[in-house]
Amino acid sequence: MLLKSPFIIGSTLSPALKIGDSTLHLADVQLAEQGRDQATFLLVTPEFEYVDDKLRSGVGGFQSTVSIFESFLSFLSAAAESLRYRIVTGVKGENEDLFPHHVNVWAAYNKDAIEMAICEITDEDGAPNESLIEE
Repeated sequence: MLLKSPFIIGSTLSPALKIGDSTLHLADVQLAEQGRDQATFLLVTPEFEYVDDKLRSGVGGFQSTVSIFESFLSFLSAAAESLRYRIVTGVKGENEDLFPHHVNVWAAYNKDAIEMAICEITDEDGAPNESLIEE
C-alpha cells in the first residue's frame, strides 16, 4: 500500500490521518453480512482512545480506502454539527447519537480540522481522491 499526503502510516501500522493533535486510524476492514463491508476505526486523542466498528458499506463493499475515511469523517462532522445545534437551540440534533458524547465533544472542538481533512482527501467535486492511497 502506497500512501500520499495527508495520509500517514499510524502507530497501528495502518492508514491514518492527523486531525489536530489526534490521529484517526483505519484499523480493519472485514466482509460483513449480505456483501457489505465493515470498517473499524481507532481515534487516538490526548484525552482518550475510541474504537468504532459501526461503519458499513453499501451492497458491493467499499469503493476504496479513501472513501472509507471520507464516510467516517462525514459522520464525525455531522455529529459535531448536531452537538453545536443542541448548544445553540437546546434541541437535540438528529445526528447526536452517532457517537458517544465525549466523541461528539471532541468532534465539535475539532470540526474545522475534520472539514479540512475532508477537503484534503476529496477532489474539487467532493469525490474521494482515490489516487492518495494505492492498494
